[in-house]
Amino acid sequence: MAVVVGYDTEHERDEPMANEIVHTLSTSYPGHGWFVLIKGGVIQVKNLDWSDTWGMVLHYTQVNGDANERKKNVVRAAGEFLERANVKRGGKTAQLVTAIEGMPDKDVAR
Repeated sequence: MAVVVGYDTEHERDEPMANEIVHTLSTSYPGHGWFVLIKGGVIQVKNLDWSDTWGMVLHYTQVNGDANERKKNVVRAAGEFLERANVKRGGKTAQLVTAIEGMPDKDVAR
């Protein structure tokens, strides 16, 4: 299966930050289908391998400042998201995700 990694933004000015976040995720947790959407004052990070609807949300004001702090916050949040799926932090493995804490089972791609 091809890995989808990408981003979309409401405002063109946010594209560099969205690209940076995708790069951070792809470097820290390679092989996962990361997608970042910056819109409406929030940053939505999804793992499209699991769901195109659900993901994690970071408030724009929490990450729009210092790049090093943003990287730490994004890596921590994505790691927590992996753990909610009972997946070890790191690169993608062949492990099948059957449930994700906080996400309705019907919305988890299998």
